[in-house]
Amino acid sequence: MCYPIKMECHVCLEPFDSTERRPKVLPCGHSFCFRCLQGLEIRKCPLDNKRFQSLPSNLPDNYSLIQFKPVDTTSLQFWCQSCQKTATQECVENHSVCSLKKVRAEEAGQLLEALQRDQAAVDEAFGTLEDLRGQLEALHGELEKKRVGLVAAEWRLQTGQGADEAAWESAKQDAAQAAPLWQERSNREDREMTVEEMAAVMVAGSRVARGRDWPEGAKADGTPPGPGTVVAKVSSTQVSVKWDRTGQTHSCSMGNNGKYHLRLLPPVMVPYLETLGGTYDMASVSSSKEAGEVVRKQSFEQAVGLQCTASPTVSLTVLQLCAARTAPVYSGYSTNDRGLRGLHLVSPQQQHLEAALAMPRLQALSITNVTSPQLQQVMQLASLQRLEVHCPFDAPLTMFAPLATPARPGSLRWLRCGVHPLVAALDLVRAHADSLEELQLVAASTEPYGCPDLARQLRSCGLKKLKRLALLRHDAYDGACRHDKESCSAQMKHLCEVFAESNPRPVMLCGACDRVV
Repeated sequence: MCYPIKMECHVCLEPFDSTERRPKVLPCGHSFCFRCLQGLEIRKCPLDNKRFQSLPSNLPDNYSLIQFKPVDTTSLQFWCQSCQKTATQECVENHSVCSLKKVRAEEAGQLLEALQRDQAAVDEAFGTLEDLRGQLEALHGELEKKRVGLVAAEWRLQTGQGADEAAWESAKQDAAQAAPLWQERSNREDREMTVEEMAAVMVAGSRVARGRDWPEGAKADGTPPGPGTVVAKVSSTQVSVKWDRTGQTHSCSMGNNGKYHLRLLPPVMVPYLETLGGTYDMASVSSSKEAGEVVRKQSFEQAVGLQCTASPTVSLTVLQLCAARTAPVYSGYSTNDRGLRGLHLVSPQQQHLEAALAMPRLQALSITNVTSPQLQQVMQLASLQRLEVHCPFDAPLTMFAPLATPARPGSLRWLRCGVHPLVAALDLVRAHADSLEELQLVAASTEPYGCPDLARQLRSCGLKKLKRLALLRHDAYDGACRHDKESCSAQMKHLCEVFAESNPRPVMLCGACDRVV
C-alpha cells in the first residue's frame, strides 16, 4: 500500500500551501507556515526555542515543501477502497487507499483485452480481404477467358455456316459447350393449385392446413391454427386429419357439398444426413450457456437446425464445442471419438463454415443458403460422403471459376442439390461424377430450370456409378415445383432412354409420384 508524504505545519497541523500557509524556513532549519509565524508573541522556533530576528514575511520560502505539495491533487492520485471512490484528504488519512493508476489499470484490463481482440479480428479481416482480392483477380481471369471463349465460339459458328459438314458440326459443338442453350428460370409452380386439384392429389401423409371453406369458429387445428397430416382418405370428397397442435383427429370435406375445408401444404424437406448416432435439433437452443450444456450432456452424432445468421454466437459455440469433442476420450482400454458425423447449417458465415470444416469425422453436411465461396471450401472436406446444398432462385451461385477438385476424389456417394443456376448444379455433379451413387435434384417436370433437355445435360456429366436418380418436386423453401403427371411421365421416360446404356443403369424416381422426400 502506498501513502502520500504529509507536508503540514507542526503548529497548526494544516497542510502547507502557496498563500497564507506558505512554508517559511527559520535560521535553525525548521519550517512553519507563514500564518503561524505571524501569530508568535516571541520570535523563537516552536521546536527548539531558538530565537530569530527577521519578520516572517522576510524569511525564505521552503521551495522543497512547496514543490512536493501539489495543489489539490491528492484526490486525483489515490483511490479509497473503503468508500469505493476517488480518495479525499480524509480518506488518505483514515481509510485504506491505493494508487488510482493501479485501480484504473485493473478496470482498463478487460477493455484493453476486448480492444486487442477486436484489433486481431480486424487484422484477420484484412488478411481475408487480401485472400479475397486474390480470388477476385482469379475470377476476373476466368471471366475474361469465358468472354474470349464466347467470342471465339460466336466467330466459329458464323464462319462455319459456309464450311464443310465436319467444320459446321465442330462449330455447333463448340457453341453448345460455350454457353447453355436455355434461359434460366425458377422451378416453382407459376400458378396456385385450385382446390379441386388439391383434393385430387391429397392422400394419406399429405400435409394440410385450414383452407377456403374452413367452418367458422372451428378450433380443431389449435389456437393459433396449425398444420396437420392426412391420416386417411375416407372417400373421394372426405379426408381424416390429425392436427399437430391439438392431437385431435376429425374428418374434413374436400369437395363434399362443394365445400373445401383444407389447403395442401408443400412437403417439408428435412435434411437427410443418415449417420448412425442420434440427432439433436439445435433450433430451440437460445444461449451459449444452453449450447454448452447440450453439447456436454447430450449424446448425438448429428446436429441440425443451426440458424447461423439468426443466432451467430450460439451457432459458433455449438460448432466449436462439437469440434472439441473430436479429441479422443479414453475409457479403459478403448477410445471413444465423440465428434459430429452429420451437420445441418442454415445461412452460415465464414466463421461457422471454418469450424465445421475443422471436424475430421464429418461425413454428412447440409447447407441451406449456400454461397459460391462456401461451396468451393466444402470441396476440400476429405471425409465428406453425403452433401446437401440449397440456394434460392434470387440468390444464385456465381460460378465464374470451375469448382475445385475434391480433396479426396471418389469419396462423395450421395448428393441432394437445389441450387441455381443449373450450370452450377451440373458443375457440382460433374466434380463428383466418379463416385456419386445417388443424386437428388430439385427440378420441375416441365422445363426444369428452363432447360429443354435436362436428361442429356445430366448424361453429359459422365456419372459412372449412379444407381439412383430422384427429381424432387419441392425446394428447401417450402415451394412446390411445376409438376403434372403427363409431363412427369414423359420426363421419366426420356431419362430412362438417355441413361439406357449406363452401367449400372440408374433407377429413375419422381419426388411427388414416388413419395421421395
